Amino acid sequence: MPTIKNTLFAELLDKAKVTIAGIVRSIEDLETGTGTAKRFKGDFAVQIGDDTYRGKYLYLPAPLRDAVWLAIQKLGKWEGVEFVLVANKSVTNEDSSWSVSFSTPPRIEIPRVLAMLPA
Repeated sequence: MPTIKNTLFAELLDKAKVTIAGIVRSIEDLETGTGTAKRFKGDFAVQIGDDTYRGKYLYLPAPLRDAVWLAIQKLGKWEGVEFVLVANKSVTNEDSSWSVSFSTPPRIEIPRVLAMLPA
């Protein structure tokens, strides 16, 4: 799947757990029918239950997008940022909310060969 869209997350039921591993290369603001969206470009894997989706572009629901965006802004200048985000969806009376945490907070991407060495 070249693009992981926000609709994937919107269709999830109550108590759905999502894990997102990502390497961000760039972030673009795109105008849509519902407003401005942030499109993350890079390499992303989204795991929902036993299903894994991989894409080059990623659109996120506002709580997830904002968590990633705010953390990335603190990093300063970068060419690649990596992170692993875990989110749980709650649905109450047709309204949904997300709890978001990072198992690997956004950080400047570590070159693969160095990432394989013990810390």
